[in-house]
Formats: sequence, structure tokens, C-alpha cells
Amino acid sequence: ARATEAFAEVDRKLALVESLAERVSRTSPEAVAGPLMNLHGYTLSSQSTDNDNNTSSTITTLASTRERCHRLQRQGEVLEGVARRVETSLTRGLKRMETATSKLSRVLDLSATLKMILRIQFESSKLQGYDWKDDLRDLTRAAASVAVLEDLLARPEFHTTPQIEIVEEMRPEAQRAAVAVRKAAAELLAQHQE
Repeated sequence: ARATEAFAEVDRKLALVESLAERVSRTSPEAVAGPLMNLHGYTLSSQSTDNDNNTSSTITTLASTRERCHRLQRQGEVLEGVARRVETSLTRGLKRMETATSKLSRVLDLSATLKMILRIQFESSKLQGYDWKDDLRDLTRAAASVAVLEDLLARPEFHTTPQIEIVEEMRPEAQRAAVAVRKAAAELLAQHQE
């Protein structure tokens, strides 16, 4: 009999707790939702309100939490838009840099080729000023110029299609000069050996 009364008392208290919970959730939903949201790591903003007996208390509202969530969502959307624009801008900048780098690379290659052409012209003009048949020093200088010319003319840049006209015009003269310098060196060597 006592156990039955105890069970009945527990049932009444449970019913009372359930009715209180329903009433509290209807009249003050933030009081029910606040602890649950805290359990899940969300903090609720709070407002100060005056009760009937003029005491100040802090009440957390779902409306303020919802407003904060909406504000954060809008900020996230704005930041996402900014990130997209920055990414697009960086991609365009990267493409421009790649194009500029490619153009610069072509300019540098062309500049190196022009520098070699000028060196070929310079060495060819030096050969015309040497008297390598009678002067051993001039013959040595002419041999050095011929070696530079042969090295430059053998470069892969000058064996491409289309061929560079000025190089092809200078090539036979440089080859004749190389043959003449070798012949003069051989004659000089034969004279010294006799």
C-alpha cells in the first residue's frame, strides 16, 4: 500500500513537472531553449528587463539569438562574395603575369640572339683588320676570332627555320676566313719546322 502511494505521489509530481515545463515553454521559450543551446556550444545574447517589483534581471531571448545568426549568415555571404572577387582578381592577375612573363622571355631570347649577331659582326670586322700572313700576333688574334665565330655560328639559335638572313650572309665569309687562317697557320708552322 505504501509503495502504491509512493508511485502515485511520483506520478503526480511528474505530471506537475510536465505541466510546468509546458507552461514555461509557452510563456518563456528562451528559458527552455537557452540551456539546451548552451549545451551545444551556442551563447545567447541577453536583455535587461524590469520585473513588476522593479528589480533588473537578465533574460536571454531566442529572437536576439536568431537575429545574431542572421547577421552572421549575412556577414558570411558578404565575406564569401569578397573572397570570390579576390580570387577572380588574383586569377586575372596571374594570367596577366604569365602573359607578361612569356613576352619577356621571348624578348630576352631575342635580345640574346641579337647580342650574338652583333658579336659575329664584330669578330668578322676584326678579321678584316689583321695581317695574319706576316704577323704572328695578328695570326693568333685572327685564330681567336675565328674560334669565337665558329662557336657562335654553331649555336642552335642559328640553325632554326626560318633562318636569320644576316647570319646566313655572314656565314660564308666567316667560313672562308676560318679556312684562310688555318692555311696561314699551317704555312707558318711548316716554315718554323724547316
